[in-house]
Amino acid sequence: MIYLNKLQVNPDDSYKVKGCKYLYYALYEMAQEKSIPNEITYKLYNDLLETYNSKKVYKFHVNIENFNSDTFKTLNNLLNLYKYFSKYKSKSQCHDKMCGCAEKCVEIYNEYTERCNNHHSSSLCIELNKFAEKFNIHLNQDDVCKGTISKLEIFNGYNIKIIILIPIILIIVISFSFFILYKVKNNIIKYMNIKL
Repeated sequence: MIYLNKLQVNPDDSYKVKGCKYLYYALYEMAQEKSIPNEITYKLYNDLLETYNSKKVYKFHVNIENFNSDTFKTLNNLLNLYKYFSKYKSKSQCHDKMCGCAEKCVEIYNEYTERCNNHHSSSLCIELNKFAEKFNIHLNQDDVCKGTISKLEIFNGYNIKIIILIPIILIIVISFSFFILYKVKNNIIKYMNIKL
């Protein structure tokens, strides 16, 4: 209830929504440790909000859908990604290696490469792009891991090569077409002049 009181004080509604999602995630994590099914966790979350709403003037009207286990796995991976990145930035060792945290970041990030190359506009892929930019900037400044760890691929909505090639090809095709039409027109005019 203290957590919900802190959320209530903040005037930003998007902050409250994110806070409620985090609460649901925290409940899910605790329930997973005790092997409680997701449906019961969702019911517990809703009951907790209803109990809070019945005792307070401010009512939380945050409607969170019942997340499936894949969603929670993805959220957990994102949290781990930032946890390892934080350790990497502070030069902590992971798995008894100097660049172990960076390697773990690359490993988790690469799990989503195929999905984001196909669906680059999802909120997950947008968040992963933000992470990749931060990671790549830090990697460029790190002399120790720079040579051993590869940069993370940024998921572009559009392939820049195709964007550049399409206008060039169109210009060439149109120019070539005009040239052919000019030659054909001149040949027709010559042919007509010869007949007359």
